[in-house]
Amino acid sequence: MARSKNPRPLSLEQKARVEAADYDKGFGKPPPETQFKKGQSGNPSGRPRRPSTRTLLKNLLDQEVAVNTNGSPQRVSVREALIQIVGANGLKGTSRDREFLLRIIGQHLPEEFQEETERSLTPDQNAILKRFAKKVAESPKEAADTTSARAAERSEEDWDIL
Repeated sequence: MARSKNPRPLSLEQKARVEAADYDKGFGKPPPETQFKKGQSGNPSGRPRRPSTRTLLKNLLDQEVAVNTNGSPQRVSVREALIQIVGANGLKGTSRDREFLLRIIGQHLPEEFQEETERSLTPDQNAILKRFAKKVAESPKEAADTTSARAAERSEEDWDIL
């Protein structure tokens, strides 16, 4: 029979019997060698704790499952199977699936999304940029007016050349 968490207090009769007892051991007087020592717990290992959600998820992702790949069954971890599903949905699925796949790639493989930082221009491109910057710096309003006026004057032949 299981003991309750809070034992019933002794009744007045029981208290009187314990006080009047002429014995050292017995009802209400357990032997000293079986009593808890001061500072010692009655349950030193404590109540076993439940595993955390994090631990449960790690265990789940590490379990192996059977997956058909190109018609042949293979055993892969749940983690790998999920990544394969997300990849397949990203390629075949909706735009939301593609966005999700790209976000995961961006989080775990940021180097894949880094743009080229050192891109050199050809000398011709540098010359064009310098002329453009010079034109813009001289008179931005005037350059815009002349550009729109020139565009209006151009004939269809001029547009074919461009």
